[in-house]
Amino acid sequence: MAFFNHVIEADISANTYPEPILVKQGDSGRAIIIYPTSGGEPWPIPDGATAVVHILNPMHQSATYEAEITENEGRQCILFRISAEALLEAGRASMDATVTVNGVTVSTLNFMLDIEPAPASDFPIPTPGGGATREELE
Repeated sequence: MAFFNHVIEADISANTYPEPILVKQGDSGRAIIIYPTSGGEPWPIPDGATAVVHILNPMHQSATYEAEITENEGRQCILFRISAEALLEAGRASMDATVTVNGVTVSTLNFMLDIEPAPASDFPIPTPGGGATREELE
């Protein structure tokens, strides 16, 4: 499966969020590539490190997903392939990528996901223009 990549540079020393990542509810063809930096310079991910991604969805339910530490275009990065399950609820979600070495957290990078509602989903769609909802059509 081909993935649409969201590429982000995230400074481990900053205490601000990068721009929210715009995704569609229920989509499963997206990946996030995170290039960690420190003070604007590439941050070398320690040898033997592992990464996970935690997502707190708009309904305030938390889930943890495996991520991969790899190289892309000659730079170390954290790669996370988003599953449809991670994008089940439309709205704003909080996401962090945690890098650990021997069970010790060495860095956590924070992001926001803006999950747009999918018109073809199983979720009710508000119809401010007066159109019929999916339930009314069935």
